[in-house]
Amino acid sequence: MTDTIPISQTRTVPQLTLASFPLALSDLLVLNLPIAHDGATIGDFKLTLELFRNWLLDNVVLTGSTEAPEPNIESPAGAIVTMGWLNQMLDNIDLLLDDKLDASAYNQHYRGMYPSLGLLSATIEVGNSGDYATVDAGNEESARMAIWDDNDGLWVDVGSVSLSTTDALPEGNVNFYVTQEHVLDTFTRQWATVSEDIILQTDEAFSGTITMSGQYRALQISTDGPLRVRLYTSAVKRDDDLLRPIGAAVPEGSGLMLEFVSTPGLLAADLTPVVDGFAATADIPYSMVGTTLDGSSGSFSINFVKTGV
Repeated sequence: MTDTIPISQTRTVPQLTLASFPLALSDLLVLNLPIAHDGATIGDFKLTLELFRNWLLDNVVLTGSTEAPEPNIESPAGAIVTMGWLNQMLDNIDLLLDDKLDASAYNQHYRGMYPSLGLLSATIEVGNSGDYATVDAGNEESARMAIWDDNDGLWVDVGSVSLSTTDALPEGNVNFYVTQEHVLDTFTRQWATVSEDIILQTDEAFSGTITMSGQYRALQISTDGPLRVRLYTSAVKRDDDLLRPIGAAVPEGSGLMLEFVSTPGLLAADLTPVVDGFAATADIPYSMVGTTLDGSSGSFSINFVKTGV
């Protein structure tokens, strides 16, 4: 069996010699020693370096000799070793303890275990982004995990610490599960629509954003009346190009992704070739202008598929 035993329970350490514990202890932080205690059978009991160092100081009987002891020396009162061996062993343990990383060096966000979410909140009123803690009320209840919600400024219970499936683990806002819904949402054609309650006269420009995808392939466009519709990569470039007349040359670096001019006889069209567009976010900047003197409804729709996020 494996356990950590108090030093007071240590009775005998067989083969406590230099060969048993070589100077090159590498980076081990736990020594597995065969130890008998309280009449129990000898087993592998974990003894931390700190406990082993204290045991050496408290239990080892020095012979005063500088020569290596005979192997397999043991005594109920403690193993008999030389002063040279003891000093070497203590020096090497001190070196290992100096190299041992503090928990804060490799686990900066774990804030401990608490019996309730309320006590955790009272103890750590303000956490840091990425902080988490364990909440275990005992009474055979499953331990739960709490994370610090930086946006709301409070600790939030996010569910059981040990999950056999991800069914109880909510989907995040960035890393999504691969679900049928997500796959279909990515590859299925869909319509995005702008419907402004306005009537646009000739050369009267209106601008806004239409929600599609940061990367998209536009396939079709439809308008409710004669309009000039343009899509851009950014709102700044859209606004710089807002008053350019229909038919005027497109300036270099305009950020224009799509331009469609509808007429009373052609209010919709398949885009051939298709238009592969992009913007910084899923909200695509657009502008539209009426193309008739009697005005046009400020509405249009684009059929597209997502090609990115």
